[in-house]
Amino acid sequence: MAKVKIQGHASGTGILTVTAPNTSTDRTITLPDATGTLLNSDGDGSSLTGLSSFDPDAAVTINDSGADVDFRVESDTDANALFVQGSDGHVGIGVGAPQYKLQIVSTHASTPTMLSLRNNQTLAADVGARLRFQVGGDEYGDIIGAANSSSSGNGGYLAFNTRRNDNPGGVEALRITSDGRGLSQFTAKVWCNVNTSNSTISDSHNVSSITDNGTGDFTINFTNAHANANGVGFAHTHDSNHNSALATAHISANNFTGSCRVLVTDTGSNVALDGHHIHFLSFGD
Repeated sequence: MAKVKIQGHASGTGILTVTAPNTSTDRTITLPDATGTLLNSDGDGSSLTGLSSFDPDAAVTINDSGADVDFRVESDTDANALFVQGSDGHVGIGVGAPQYKLQIVSTHASTPTMLSLRNNQTLAADVGARLRFQVGGDEYGDIIGAANSSSSGNGGYLAFNTRRNDNPGGVEALRITSDGRGLSQFTAKVWCNVNTSNSTISDSHNVSSITDNGTGDFTINFTNAHANANGVGFAHTHDSNHNSALATAHISANNFTGSCRVLVTDTGSNVALDGHHIHFLSFGD
């Protein structure tokens, strides 16, 4: 039979007191089989061996047995500040039954920031943050938000990279600039609708002005130039009744960068004309 031994310390003067609870129900303290030391409230935990313990400086595993139990952290305003679902490992922030690997839920009435990716590097051109999409160990797409320059007043851009063939680094497929332009090989670099009767721009994208060079002769000036002279442009014209059979618009040269010259002529006589609308667009870097 095991015995219970209470032994005093030769140099100590403290008194160990065991007080029965104020209840008629029995109370049992079961010690572990391994040697251990029970500490009082003044203990620092350094001798806590053989008992369940928590060391904030060591690795911590919660639910090491893999039981189907949930883990939840509650804040003063959110009952599910952090929730790990035991049945499938889904993690929820602000939600008690996450349906996805990570689900973030807010109850704000407006549009709060739900996720922030921050780079504390010194502000400079192309410094930002990246969200990556992978299958296995390979990346197949990135979304990048970065600064245009070292000045915060110059804004930033949002870029979308995709994997092409076996290029693991990805290639930029689309960039949305700080002024709302979309830059890619499948979006128009420039487009506009110009009324040639008074050289006004009805609507446009990336067009700064129109220069009237004479009857039926106009130059469309770009706000942001093409990166090279290899762009492709197209022009179309019609009268106020949207009749396009009476006149022809053609580009005088295809090696444009910062502007493009468009000529409007009579379809039959090839004589220069005013009073028509020009529809112009261009593609390229």
